[in-house]
Amino acid sequence: MRNLSKISNALVSCAFQESSPPLPNGTKPKLISSVYRHNRHRHRAILVDKISRVIFPLSFVILNTAYWSVYLDTGDGPVVL
Repeated sequence: MRNLSKISNALVSCAFQESSPPLPNGTKPKLISSVYRHNRHRHRAILVDKISRVIFPLSFVILNTAYWSVYLDTGDGPVVL
């Protein structure tokens, strides 16, 4: 695990070196930081959680209502073996 952190630190330091070539207008390219990516993924996960809190219970109610309406409409009742 320690080697993995050394490798990731080396990659990050290599990616954020000051020796990156300037763009034609004289500015340096902006790199997406890992904090920004982490926040973006966290925001997406929170959004999925919020949507799931509505969709899953709603789909359960709809499917349960459809099941019981078909089951009670047939009038056969449960099959006993």
